[in-house]
Amino acid sequence: MKNMKTRIAAAACAALTAICGAQALSASAFNYGHPYTTNTQDWCENPQNMSYNLHAWQSYGYSEGSSWSTSVKAGTCVGKGFSSAHISSYNVNQNLFNQISWVRYLAASHFGMEPQKAVWLELPKTDFPSYGYYTIGDQIFLKATGEVHAVFLTSFTGNTFTCSEVRSGKVRWGVKYQRLSSYKFKRMSDGKVYDLSYVARPIKEGDATGDGTVNLNDVIWLEQNYGSGIITSTNRDALMAAADVSGNWWLDVPDRDEIYAHAYQGRMVGDYRYVLAQW
Repeated sequence: MKNMKTRIAAAACAALTAICGAQALSASAFNYGHPYTTNTQDWCENPQNMSYNLHAWQSYGYSEGSSWSTSVKAGTCVGKGFSSAHISSYNVNQNLFNQISWVRYLAASHFGMEPQKAVWLELPKTDFPSYGYYTIGDQIFLKATGEVHAVFLTSFTGNTFTCSEVRSGKVRWGVKYQRLSSYKFKRMSDGKVYDLSYVARPIKEGDATGDGTVNLNDVIWLEQNYGSGIITSTNRDALMAAADVSGNWWLDVPDRDEIYAHAYQGRMVGDYRYVLAQW
């Protein structure tokens, strides 16, 4: 039902553009649903489904040691709180290469997105203290002596992270990293230590504050912005796409109530997906 409502709401937004310009109700460049995939937040953060994806990727030509030299589009990158000052400084749809393109490819595949339509939230390392809220599918960007190193998180237990990465143009699976402290990781195979730089993940429906998770802060934000389709923000459309979970392109009590129902789960359980750019 929600998928049908999403399509109807999207059409309604386009129609409202012509008659509600004074209220700044516009058919956004962002889609607040994900109707052409089955990849809900629930599905993507389920460890069993990550295992399924790993098997599929390795079965279709990306086995251990296979070559990777494909470029991938960056998509749209925004900073915490939907700011324009994101960390990587990648331009919209800039071509990415090597290890960075690999983790972006895996993330886009896992979350059911075309890379050029994805909207990635880049979170600073200060958001990840000793037991930070990492989640399956995170793109973790590390650095050592000027080198930027990207890994894709497939599972973790305590401070042991299992990742996929590209090294010397070759795909690696099951690479173990030990989290030594808030901002340091050690690759267990060779002992090399990296500093955490930032974490990239897709923007969830329900994440009204743009901090990477659904919680009571999103509920409070909605309560402060009821009855509004005019949100002043550099990335206003992405913000509205995340906050307007009812799909009517307006912030109202149903949005608050629905997010509140999931505020202690960290994500929207059910038929809720991720913000997309339509271009």
